Amino acid sequence: MNTRNETNDGTNGMPASNQNSPFVRPIPASPNTASSDVTALSQGSSPANTSPPTGAKAAPGRRVIGRAAGARLRTELVERDNAILTILGTHRFLSTHQVQQFCFPTSNELRLDSAARVTRRALLRLRLSGVVQPVTPRRVGGIEAGSGVQLWQLTSAGHRHAAELQPPGWRYRSGSQPSSRFVAHELAMADAHLAAMTAATAMNAALQVRIEKHATRLYTGLGGTALRLIPDLELRFAGHDTEGSYDDHWFVEVDMGSESLPTLLRKCEQYEAYYRSGTEQSTNGVFPLIVWVLHGPRAQQRKDELIKRITTLAARGQLTSQIHRVATTEQQLHQLLVTGGAT
Repeated sequence: MNTRNETNDGTNGMPASNQNSPFVRPIPASPNTASSDVTALSQGSSPANTSPPTGAKAAPGRRVIGRAAGARLRTELVERDNAILTILGTHRFLSTHQVQQFCFPTSNELRLDSAARVTRRALLRLRLSGVVQPVTPRRVGGIEAGSGVQLWQLTSAGHRHAAELQPPGWRYRSGSQPSSRFVAHELAMADAHLAAMTAATAMNAALQVRIEKHATRLYTGLGGTALRLIPDLELRFAGHDTEGSYDDHWFVEVDMGSESLPTLLRKCEQYEAYYRSGTEQSTNGVFPLIVWVLHGPRAQQRKDELIKRITTLAARGQLTSQIHRVATTEQQLHQLLVTGGAT
């Protein structure tokens, strides 16, 4: 078996993903277990994503869906509609372009302009059905700085319907009045997910994804203290190459440039404590590589500083530098994933 990225023996692996799905669906949590849409969100917050009290009037533009209408909705929504609701429930906030990449990827049969048009129509149909709604703020900078970018989230009815599409025990994350910083981080996580999907296609590999709480690791620290590690994403690629079968495991951490370097190093120390506990290795036979995806105007400088500090702490025996990788673009992340972390 190929050991380019800490391969295991496959005896404790995750179930195979559905390669026919419009996107790679994150798997449910076990009991123990920067694109232009990302940067420089303008100040603002999204409306609360909750239903009005019984007897209260719905907010302007909001459609309240009762049981009968909900049952009818389930029969009307097509597979692609359900895919949109599922991925929106997973990532909470997505731009129109990200929805297109997840659910309507371009191909020989579907050109870029056609994919964009189909995506807009699908989102409009779902909005009229009362299961998705636009998010404010709308304006996002970046590659297309100053242009208006439409962001989307599920309504409460959308959350209920999306939950029915998942296995028992799956819970969608909800919340109201998110900050621009929070939304930007969510969009960047979606970009990392998309980069992983692109890498899986290039590798002809099966990809499985867990996000935040569904990737949580519980372990015991010094003195028997119960500790919790929450990666932004957990990725696993399984496939074959010229050297045989491989099984690549990754933890992904997304930083928007708003956290201080000491904060990032504290997260490194959490990973180190989990690594030294041996919990992951005893469960899955390997310890995943950790890739830090840094965004923001000082991303390259922060990358150099982070690598330098990790190397210094490794020389003192405080960190294991071999398990860390750093990227500043989705392209760099893609390359790391395709090569199994080779630098």
